[in-house]
Amino acid sequence: MVRRLGLTHPRLARPLFHVLNMMEEDLRLNRWNMAGHRWENITSFYYQGKKVFVEAEDTKGGQKSIRAGRKN
Repeated sequence: MVRRLGLTHPRLARPLFHVLNMMEEDLRLNRWNMAGHRWENITSFYYQGKKVFVEAEDTKGGQKSIRAGRKN
């Protein structure tokens, strides 16, 4: 995925930081599915002209976890 986005691993931190900010804002606005422990408001976004699909879930203690990938 890093190569497909034209990034290096250190440069991948910037888009992941944007995803964390989107998740944090949705959590603040109560748009997080607390019953399902999932973030369902935003499922994809465009970065450098490529569509990136994201899934996020929380864990015990509310720590968020990000998985980003490509849907076939």
